Amino acid sequence: MEVGTAAGAGYGEKNPLRLAQRNGYRERDWETRAGRWI
Repeated sequence: MEVGTAAGAGYGEKNPLRLAQRNGYRERDWETRAGRWI
């Protein structure tokens, strides 16, 4: 199976129904000594 088929859009193609983000960005909390930042 090709990655573009699995993601719902080809490389560099914008699609509002895209099933995955392929640019490596993801939201996550920051863990610090002072606590967790959301």
